[in-house]
Formats: sequence, structure tokens, C-alpha cells
Amino acid sequence: MINKKSIKNKIVSFSSIKKITKAMEMISIIKMKKLELKKKKIFPYLDVLKKITKNLIFLSQIQKQKNIFLFKKKKITKVIIIVVLTSKGLCGSLNNNLFKFILPYLKNFLSKNISYELIIFGKKENNFLSQFKKKIKIYNCNFFKKSFSKNIFKISNILFKDYKLNFFDKVFIVFNKFFNKITYKPVFKQLLPIAINIKKNFYKNNWDYIYESNSMLLLEKVFKKYFKIMIYNSFLENLVSEYSSRTISMKNASENSSNLIQELQIIYNKARQDSITQELTEIISGASVI
Repeated sequence: MINKKSIKNKIVSFSSIKKITKAMEMISIIKMKKLELKKKKIFPYLDVLKKITKNLIFLSQIQKQKNIFLFKKKKITKVIIIVVLTSKGLCGSLNNNLFKFILPYLKNFLSKNISYELIIFGKKENNFLSQFKKKIKIYNCNFFKKSFSKNIFKISNILFKDYKLNFFDKVFIVFNKFFNKITYKPVFKQLLPIAINIKKNFYKNNWDYIYESNSMLLLEKVFKKYFKIMIYNSFLENLVSEYSSRTISMKNASENSSNLIQELQIIYNKARQDSITQELTEIISGASVI
């Protein structure tokens, strides 16, 4: 016989889970909207920095200053890859998809005898970390908790300085880029050296800025800011993708809880009807005997 009490307890448990997942869904939506707004505010500044950098690179090409360390071509022997993970769990397969996406790039580096080191920020993923433990230079799982922007600018300054001193040849970043509420894809982006393509007819007329100091010194300082904001924007993109993914996961969990509650309620009602029918049958049988 079906235990009505255990079914009732399950219904109560699933109802509690549904309340929690619904609350988490609403929190994720609010946080996602706040981060989207912050991302939109940064975009104009990032766009202007990119335009200024393009202009300065174009001018450096006219002046035939091609050996500047920011965009010189040299033999690649070592690269740094920044891997941006989620700040917390319960966000579907976001991290796993990122790892699957990065693996071909890592294999490609090994096939070309290029050594690499990983700088990982975000939630710990044991399966991934155990495979590449020797390759991890920095791992910080509490990165998102304190002074988020300050930590990003600090690590970007260190990377820029180390690149200038030729400790490595290229810097890449891997993150989830947000497109809309249901679409976010992993992106493998080169940060250093500068990877901005400029067409031959970028400017019809040759022109120049008025400098207060050396043009290449200005390019270095401007790009250093651009480099920082690119990393910061990448982290924001990943965070928006994380909250979007968590919103969908919690919505699915709430819907599954509702479906299970309905199924259990049907089973409970059938069990209750069976017990009532059995009691009535016993009463009628007893009455017929008398």
C-alpha cells in the first residue's frame, strides 16, 4: 500500500525547493540587469580607447616605428592564458563548455612546442585543475568577493610589466561572451601583442595628433588603459553570462519542481481515494453480515 504520509512529506519538500529556486532566479535576474547596465556604461570608454589606439598604431606605421614591443612580431615560445570561470555554482554547463572550448587551443600550443601557463579566476573545477595542475601559475577562487575592479587592474599591471620584460610572448583571455539572455559563447581573445587590423585605406589623408611627449610613450600609456579595460570588460561579460545561465537553470528547476509536485499530488489523491473506497467497502461488507 502507498504511504500517504511519505508522499505528503515529498510534496512539502519539493514546494520548499521551488520557493528557493524561484528566489534564486529573481536574484540572478536583478544582478544580471545591474551588470548589463555597468557593461553598457563601460562600452563608450572602451570604444574611444580602441579608436585612439588604432590611430596611434596607424601613425606609428607611417613613422615606420614597427619595433615597439606592443605589436612587434617575434618568435612565440611562451604564452599566458587568463581563464575566467564563474564566481559560484548552479549555473548549468557554463564552465564545462568553456573547458571544452579551450582544450583544442592548448593542444595546438603543445603541437607547436609553445609552452603555456594558466591564470585561473573563479569557481574551482576539480576535473580541469587536476589535468593542468602543473600549468597553473595563479589560481584565485575568491577573486569576485573583494575589490573586484582593483584586483583586475592589479593583475593587468603585473601582466603588462612582465610582457614588457619579455617573460612571455603573448597574453590571451578566455571567457563567456554575453549576446542575449539565452545566448553566451566562449571566446578566446588575444590581448598582447596588439591584435588590431588596420586596412591600408584606414585614413584617406595623413594626419597626426599634437603630442605633449613622445608618440610611442603615449601609445604605451593609452594601450595600458585599453588593456585594463579589455580584461575588466571580459570579466563583466562572463559574470553577465553566469547570472543569465543561473536564471535559466533556476527557472528549469522551478518548473521541474512544479511538475513533480503535480505528479505526487495525483498519486496522493489516488492513494486517498483508494483508502476511502476500501473503508466504504469494509463498512458495507460489515453491514451486509449483520
